[in-house]
Amino acid sequence: MTSRTLPTELHLVVLTSGKPVPNAWIAITLPMRYKNPYRLLFGPGSDDGVLTVLRVDVEREVSKVRDLFLMDYSDPAASWTGELIVHPLNRSDIANVLLAYDAFGATGFYPVGLPSMLTELDEVLSAHEGESLDVEVTHTGGEGVRVIASSRPID
Repeated sequence: MTSRTLPTELHLVVLTSGKPVPNAWIAITLPMRYKNPYRLLFGPGSDDGVLTVLRVDVEREVSKVRDLFLMDYSDPAASWTGELIVHPLNRSDIANVLLAYDAFGATGFYPVGLPSMLTELDEVLSAHEGESLDVEVTHTGGEGVRVIASSRPID
């Protein structure tokens, strides 16, 4: 059996029509063999659409999810498939995150100021209706990992 480790560092660039998306957010999904996949938010990126996510950042977010919803998630060390799926947040994703924030914001799970940051991103994306969001991903480390970058329609 192949040992799997998360990448040490993910370097991400979010683009629309080849141009950087300022203050972009991304979601990372870690599919599991059993129970729910982990879906983690990272952001905001820089003004030039760049985000860097470290292994410790992913591990911290996984721990937060497990602490809040222990019965719904398995231990990644035992059930992670080795895939890491990355996609930029589009307008639909933003609306869903804001709904989740309304339900779970009081838990302290989400970063301070998340609603205003995502509302600002939504306004930026609204000027690009009909276009797509792309993410370029490079990574270091990550034994046995398969990183999948996913494009999304803006809407």
